[in-house]
Amino acid sequence: MPIFGPPNINKLKVRRDISGLIKALNYRKDPEVREKAAEALGELGDPTATEQLLFMLEDEGCDRGSTVVKALGRIRDHRAVPALISRIKERDPASCRQELSALENIGQPAVGALLGMLKEKVQNAKQATVLIQALERIEGKSVISGLIDLVSPKSPSLIVPLAEALERLAASRAVPPLVTVLKAAPEESWSAHLAAVLKRMGWQPGDMTEDAALSLAERQWERLAAIGEPAVKLLIPLLRISVPSEIQ
Repeated sequence: MPIFGPPNINKLKVRRDISGLIKALNYRKDPEVREKAAEALGELGDPTATEQLLFMLEDEGCDRGSTVVKALGRIRDHRAVPALISRIKERDPASCRQELSALENIGQPAVGALLGMLKEKVQNAKQATVLIQALERIEGKSVISGLIDLVSPKSPSLIVPLAEALERLAASRAVPPLVTVLKAAPEESWSAHLAAVLKRMGWQPGDMTEDAALSLAERQWERLAAIGEPAVKLLIPLLRISVPSEIQ
């Protein structure tokens, strides 16, 4: 009577036996066999294995998630994007380096999902920076357009990381929307940083209103006073904010 032992992962990999390696993912007697099978499938890069790897990733008994994530990143199958995004949403994006690396390897199919996370998930500048840097490494026109679309004073945690990324990407068409944000909220704590990024990108104020916004962002009070009426329009709302409600 023949004795059947665990699958020989090295032999299966050398023979490029994708089917055999996929079967080995279900060898529950030895978790290391499953892990080595996942590694081998990632190295071989055959998308035939994607579905079973995704199943293994969702398997409650699987504690080898990082190995499977790495394998999915090597295979670069777009079908892995939703599962990887789901894992990031369940945790702090800053702690999901492997998932983000896998999405970077998958590339353009992951761009929309990562941009969506920036709109929905981000709670602070650290989280924003991690996601934006992942998008930077993917690059492409869709990345630049998507990042520009996110520029808004309504998302203060995104503004500085977005501006810095767009500067690194040499996205000159990002200057007008960034200037619009600066003009909308030159008094905010992030405005000086944004102004510095804009100046490094070659921007100079094109009119008195922009000059007033820049002066306020940089807290150049004497220059602001010399500008006159455009500066007054920016300062009056600040006076209303700072005056106690019982005096108004």
